Amino acid sequence: MLALASSPSSSPVIRLGIRTRLGIRASSGLTVRRRPPPSDEVGVDGGRLAFPEIGAAKRVVLVRHGQSTWNEEGRIQGSSDHSVLTTKGEAQAETSRQMLLSDTFDVCFTSPLIRSKRTAEIIWDARMEEMIPESDLREIDLYSFQTPNSPIAAGASAGRKARNRIILVCHGTTQSNDEVSFSSAVDKPMNMLGIIQSQKTAELLLDLKVNPIICTPSIASIDTSMTISKVQEAADCLGADCIPRYVEVKKMEAFAFDTVQEIWDEGGRAWDTLLQELADESEPGKNVVVVGHPAIHIALIVRCLNLTKEWLGSFHLDAGSISVIDFPDGPDGRGVIRCVNYTAHLGRWSIPITRSTLDDEEF
Repeated sequence: MLALASSPSSSPVIRLGIRTRLGIRASSGLTVRRRPPPSDEVGVDGGRLAFPEIGAAKRVVLVRHGQSTWNEEGRIQGSSDHSVLTTKGEAQAETSRQMLLSDTFDVCFTSPLIRSKRTAEIIWDARMEEMIPESDLREIDLYSFQTPNSPIAAGASAGRKARNRIILVCHGTTQSNDEVSFSSAVDKPMNMLGIIQSQKTAELLLDLKVNPIICTPSIASIDTSMTISKVQEAADCLGADCIPRYVEVKKMEAFAFDTVQEIWDEGGRAWDTLLQELADESEPGKNVVVVGHPAIHIALIVRCLNLTKEWLGSFHLDAGSISVIDFPDGPDGRGVIRCVNYTAHLGRWSIPITRSTLDDEEF
């Protein structure tokens, strides 16, 4: 399912005290402005077709279909249209509907495949606009791999179990009146909204045994880490575990960044530190929580994907959000981005998904 939402018109790019090609938002992520590349499509006359101009800022929300019967069986679906949503898949679609209930959308495009169309119907619900089926949104053809007698063993396509995991937690909103400031010199405690966000994050992580918690030395990061640690160590009292948990809280060295290059360099050092932490085999199946500023977390994600610093502006993280990186082959293997900027656990305390980040300073 693909939904399109309008966004307010653009405002001047926020800079880091220097002129850079990246416009950066400190409270929740990075934005980049680039001239769109020309289309490679060729018209009937042999000339190149240009993409139509977009007159106003837009936002696209992508929703994956809920669990299908073939997902449950661990089979590859491809473009086949035999599977339907399971009860769990219907519930997942309903959760997405509730998450997007208060947001405004102009149009909804959906794959015509049954599993996707049903997911879209649940989410779109009573909205008056008709859904638009788009065949180009179908999954790719996988031919013999998607037959009832798939050569892929049951469960193999459902994904490998992660041996190690890094959970990136952005600290909650702070008391700084300058929410667009990106400098590491800005070190403010969380405001009431940020405190609630940190508590919601701690509650989400309660069902997962985490150790250690690694945080940057900022006030907001330390406070968020301590909130998560206290809830983890009370897991037995809260009924989430039968034995007490001990969680070690570690502090990274102080970060200093005022330019994109400094963010990139600090992110590289942090990435190496985290891989060394995962390499410690004294506790197999580690779940390492990293609490810090969205900028550093974005640098970690970009490093994981083996991208260059020019991609920093292509990612956005909200205050209180969670991103997950799995290492199914251990720290020596490639990291797999499980999710980015997850905020559903914040409920009403999250920033609406269709609200433009250009208004962060007014929130």
